Amino acid sequence: LIGAVTRLCLEAYGVFEDVLMMTLAPLYRRRGWFPLHAFAALAPNGRAALITGNMGSGKTTTGLALLSAGWKLLSNDSPLLRLANDQVEVLAYPGQLSAFDDSLARFDALKRFIPTDPVPETLDLLAPSGRQKRVFRAEEAFAEPWASTGPAGGVFFPQVVPGLEQSELVPVPSTKAALELVPQAIEGWDKATVPQSLHLVRTLVEQAPCYVLRLSPHVEQLAGVISQGLTE
Repeated sequence: LIGAVTRLCLEAYGVFEDVLMMTLAPLYRRRGWFPLHAFAALAPNGRAALITGNMGSGKTTTGLALLSAGWKLLSNDSPLLRLANDQVEVLAYPGQLSAFDDSLARFDALKRFIPTDPVPETLDLLAPSGRQKRVFRAEEAFAEPWASTGPAGGVFFPQVVPGLEQSELVPVPSTKAALELVPQAIEGWDKATVPQSLHLVRTLVEQAPCYVLRLSPHVEQLAGVISQGLTE
């Protein structure tokens, strides 16, 4: 197959990164590095929290809350997992941060990324339409934001709960957590690496506690709540 990278591919957040990941993921897996669709952040205790879920689940808002509380970024969307001495390790994967305006508005330090002037209308048929995420580098928002690696300390499945006043953790059995992680971690077409991927997922949920993270609107609670769920 022969393709071309268009201007829209480069300008639309995530498209070029997704193309790169789809291209490189089979090579990563054959080196023992397994991508996971998750936000990954390193806690002050040196353990990595993996926050995974579909769009709209609160994954990005939760990740921004952790960075705002001083945690370090491992990946906005695609950390690499590997087994090192039978311990699941989370490796950083580069990329920009992005969030919708309603998420940015929850953090005083991030409101400056919300444009104050309306975007002029355009006749460019290739321009993205509808609600767009704001894209920025982590270094533009946080001081020394990156970490390179850390042992997996917990897996969190965020869930927005209207009317909830205090965010809370609900433990998830390891077998159920593994089933939830499979579509975020495994590409069925890469059949040669499926057994290794499944082994890593099973090892992850056996080593790291897994929770549904029930989200209240109060983002300042999240770092403390997630810290309570991490392994020491």
